[in-house]
Amino acid sequence: MGGESNSSDGGRKMAADVAALYSSTELSPAQRDAKVKIMYAKDAVWVDPLTQAHGVDAIIANYKSISLVSTASNLEVYDAVMSMEAGGSSILRFDGLATYKVKWIPLTVSIRQWSVIELNDEQQIKTHTDHWSLESLARNVPIVGNLYAKIFRPSIGMLVSACYRLAGSGGDIKKILTEVPKLQTQDMPAPDVQDKTPMPKKQEESDGRNVDSEELKAPEPALASMEVEQKEAAEDEEAKIARQDGERETETDAGGGEEEAADPEVVGDVADSGDKLIPAEGETKDQAAAAKKKKNKKKK
Repeated sequence: MGGESNSSDGGRKMAADVAALYSSTELSPAQRDAKVKIMYAKDAVWVDPLTQAHGVDAIIANYKSISLVSTASNLEVYDAVMSMEAGGSSILRFDGLATYKVKWIPLTVSIRQWSVIELNDEQQIKTHTDHWSLESLARNVPIVGNLYAKIFRPSIGMLVSACYRLAGSGGDIKKILTEVPKLQTQDMPAPDVQDKTPMPKKQEESDGRNVDSEELKAPEPALASMEVEQKEAAEDEEAKIARQDGERETETDAGGGEEEAADPEVVGDVADSGDKLIPAEGETKDQAAAAKKKKNKKKK
């Protein structure tokens, strides 16, 4: 814990010394130049998004350029950490907010900045790299800042999302366009509709004929209902035959006293239901008609 505390304190102290080089009030130009020669190695390299300087003299010139474009400058350090890398070199990382008042126009530029500083064995700065936040840089310009925040960044986000969907759909643009409504309605409750069993699809056999991909199967309740209907129909048919047999027996008994009695087998096998002629089992229509005609004569 003590080593971590000393490393943290050392990182904050060195970050404050570097931040003083950005300030237009803490050091005079001569003091700043002298401090740069002490803090930076002779072959040091300084890089930021706009410039790149090699050697102490170039780095001094780079710091002087700050006063050429701004009337006031400052670097506020938020956090700083000193760490040891695998190779044995020390790395200082700190972040803060750099502020510059532009000299020729009434504009103050504020840039969120992250600095990475590598030290050599003599604890001098070997490399100094500044990283800027593009968002904070764009917001300093009124029109550009609004365009960046309201149009540019959302458009880039939509473009990235579309590219991701395009890659996931195998390049199918129509699929991408149909995904958006699905995402909007996926959380909506499904409407209460009756379940409709789809018709079986057709599939091609090897000989080119269309056949059902699934056999139509009636539900079990439907099969039971069909069996009941068939049983009732059979019972009705048996009752009908019994009634007809009873009628024929009655007619035979009534005509038993006449001389020319009809053949009981013929009469008994003929089913008479009104005007409809129903041949008995094993009898042709002509035989049934003759039997009925004979019976009618006897009644007269």
